[in-house]
Amino acid sequence: MSESPRGYSLIHTITQRDAFVTKLLNDVHLPTQLHSQHYLSVRGHATIVNSLILSRLWHVLCLVWFPKTFINTLRSIVGNFVMRPMFSRVKYATLCLPWSVGGLDLIDPAALQYALQLRWLIPLLFPACATLYIPIRWLCAHISISVTSPKWRLCGHSNQTPEHFLVECPLIWQVWTMTMSRWIPQWPARPSTILRAFYALTLSPSPPHIDSYYVLDGVLATVWKAYWRKIFDNVPFVSANIVVSVNKLLQFFFQSSHLLD
Repeated sequence: MSESPRGYSLIHTITQRDAFVTKLLNDVHLPTQLHSQHYLSVRGHATIVNSLILSRLWHVLCLVWFPKTFINTLRSIVGNFVMRPMFSRVKYATLCLPWSVGGLDLIDPAALQYALQLRWLIPLLFPACATLYIPIRWLCAHISISVTSPKWRLCGHSNQTPEHFLVECPLIWQVWTMTMSRWIPQWPARPSTILRAFYALTLSPSPPHIDSYYVLDGVLATVWKAYWRKIFDNVPFVSANIVVSVNKLLQFFFQSSHLLD
């Protein structure tokens, strides 16, 4: 692996990624061992995780997509550290709940990665609304929108524009139509409907208990993740499987939102 001017590794192959993942997990595991020597409360352990341990990953989670095994191992390391003073183990998802409902407000690495990547993705989609317009404009100027390698294409279509990647690709459009039919059936099933929502913030009517933006974000985040899994892990991009992941993500989110109301 080569080093970039900012000091983090530039990953070119899966082997390099695995080596980087191993080193990163060791860097996370070491401070948990050191802090385990102190007699801290459960909340104290959670505070250390959120402020000192997971903060080491903020920058790299913005730039690198990690396999699910990395997230699961990271959760295991963090969970074992936090639950060390506890007599019985609880689910990691319970630890991530707010204090008001019995959780510890622990940060979920998977949710953190989604949030950090959307932090840069949303300004790219809505540059006029970006608070950091200058760096976003710089990124847009340096990211090529032309795709030359067939490995980077989901379908055989030659028109690889941002609009094609967002909605017009047949594989991605299947995800949109199946998701819209379940969560926002009032929306017209046309690519222009989705593009207007992204580019002009024009939303069609939706059920009162459904926030359309969360549906859009859920589809986009899941498609984005599946796309990079296809590129780096050679996992087939199957629309039906992606829809299942989108439904699980949205169902979990809306149920959690309902519990916190």
